[in-house]
Amino acid sequence: ELGPRVFAYKSGYNHNVSVVARTDFAVKVPQRRGATVRASLWVPQRAGETEGVREHLSVVLYCGSNQRSGRLDCVASHALTVCLELGVACCAMDFLGTGASDDAYSGLGALERHDVAVVAQYLRASRRPKKLIFWGGHCTGAVAALLCSAMNDPLACAVVADGPYATLGAYVGDLLDASVSKAADVDWARQRVDAALLRRCGLVADDVDVLRAVSTKLFRDTTEVLIIGDEDDDVLGAEPAIAIADGVRGRERRPGDDDDDLLLVRGRSKKMKDTHQHAPRALAEIAGFIATRLGAVFIGARLFTHDPPRGIKPTLANGTPPWETHDIDANNIDAVEAAKHAAHGAAAKIQAKRRSVLNRTEKRGSTAAPKRSSTAAKQRSSTDKGVPKEKRVSAAWKKEVPKVGAAS
Repeated sequence: ELGPRVFAYKSGYNHNVSVVARTDFAVKVPQRRGATVRASLWVPQRAGETEGVREHLSVVLYCGSNQRSGRLDCVASHALTVCLELGVACCAMDFLGTGASDDAYSGLGALERHDVAVVAQYLRASRRPKKLIFWGGHCTGAVAALLCSAMNDPLACAVVADGPYATLGAYVGDLLDASVSKAADVDWARQRVDAALLRRCGLVADDVDVLRAVSTKLFRDTTEVLIIGDEDDDVLGAEPAIAIADGVRGRERRPGDDDDDLLLVRGRSKKMKDTHQHAPRALAEIAGFIATRLGAVFIGARLFTHDPPRGIKPTLANGTPPWETHDIDANNIDAVEAAKHAAHGAAAKIQAKRRSVLNRTEKRGSTAAPKRSSTAAKQRSSTDKGVPKEKRVSAAWKKEVPKVGAAS
């Protein structure tokens, strides 16, 4: 489901072909009893670039939800496609308790911030990227990205938070109001949820305050944000996103203010909400925000709204992963095939090595088998001279296979 480890990707705008290599790694989280978090890193490799240039390539760290694998969400939400179009590396992780990571209780973002911190520190130490951006998916990933940037060292220069809550206490209350009908049952369920959070995670719901964490001057001066709110969300709505954007800004919005730090979306289908997909226009806003902060080349909304060969709208609308290319034009077939050939070079070398090992093993087994004497071989070749091949085969068959009913 994560696709091939190496594949060729064709840009939707300029049709340039690059080879993308995926690397899987694991890191331990000391703050969560040393449990292991699994992550994947996709790095585009262009012709002529050295390994040193690729190591310093800017990275977007995608943080998914607590319901499924964050790496699968990264592909399904088109975050990987956006990063490849911008020419930057993309890293996605599975929070503890999801995907291939170790089992653990979910802290609804309050504990997952430690997962984000260890992966970000690993990227800083191993690759030394030029810049690092957090992209938090709805809503655990968004909260974890914001809290990691606000409560840890400034690991990222910018954060994209898709549907965060303002306080955990209010979020739990909204969830219970949407799922429980009677008020008495809501109070009883709230007591049970608070007790479970305290016993399993050591958290007090009312103490987890995202709005207060991001309203500091240090966070405002070191981190730029893009807060995304869904106006059609039945539980949260857009109010928490507006409140957090105002908290980061330091004041409430006024008429005429620029909304560079706030994006309100609506009209998503249930399938798009389940896979955290956005409309192409919203993806264009997110891509523009990331490109501006990373200094990447971005050609605007045309990339996401025009049909091929001027854009990649069908790819985003149909949910096609980036390693599947269906709109190759005739002028670019040679470049695509060359890139695919280079991409699968490593796998071909491994297969060739395995075949050589198998051939050596077979040769050793064949040399151990008994051989015919050279005298018998010479006699057989001398008797077969001038005899057609078909008759020789039939004669050998008659000699080796006895007739049915012959005396033993």
